[in-house]
Amino acid sequence: MHTIKVTAISHVGNSRKNHEDNYLIGKDYLKQNQVDSISISKEIFKEVNILNSPFFVAVSDGMGGYEGGEVASAMTVEFLADKGLDYLYESGDLEKNISNCISDLNEYICDESKKHSNTRGMGATLCGVVTYLDDSYCFNAGDSRLYMYKDKNLKQVSVDNTHGQRILDLELLTREEVDKLSNRKAMYKYIGRETKLIPDIYKLGNIEKDTILLLCSDGFSDALEPDEIQDILSKEYISIEDKSKFLVEVALDKNPSYGDNITLLILEY
Repeated sequence: MHTIKVTAISHVGNSRKNHEDNYLIGKDYLKQNQVDSISISKEIFKEVNILNSPFFVAVSDGMGGYEGGEVASAMTVEFLADKGLDYLYESGDLEKNISNCISDLNEYICDESKKHSNTRGMGATLCGVVTYLDDSYCFNAGDSRLYMYKDKNLKQVSVDNTHGQRILDLELLTREEVDKLSNRKAMYKYIGRETKLIPDIYKLGNIEKDTILLLCSDGFSDALEPDEIQDILSKEYISIEDKSKFLVEVALDKNPSYGDNITLLILEY
């Protein structure tokens, strides 16, 4: 049996009036009425025992206006909570089943966005991890991220589906030049885009003890550099709950007068 400590903090940020982020831990996520009532932050800390059941965690960042974004992210994690396991239990390749699940989720959000004028064109990022027996996969669409911390080293697992990242991958410009582009964060892949979605899938394999997985929205990753995250995660004799709180506090302090919604989800194996 594997025991995983899971923490999640979702904070509205320093300047936003609405909260468009959401997270999923198994069946737990922020319901729509909870998102509406969040004035500052929502926290959850728990231990999860994984034996023979698949286990989903995810972070989703809404897009598409005052109401559309929070609706899209809530519906995205709700779909995974309600229907995700059904795909994993299907026969065949686990990676393919995960991809089919996210593809059908995209179609669902696209269909729902057309039903009401205030949600038309809504969308959301999605970055998550599914663990089943001794196998784990990361799935991603958008610019929310997964980092892995192991042996005192932090590495980014997912790759942002943004215009700026594609330019970096093609080595057309330096990072400093890309940072000056106004459209660097424009996304070409996300939940709710009117096209068949094939999510990015990363095989993580059997995750070893003492490994930390960190999922976050771009409100967090834009605020902190990887070495700053690594420094905090490497601190000994501090619980993962306190590290999570400290990481969010530092991210908020970096942008005291402006700041996006911040959602941070950490798994400690």
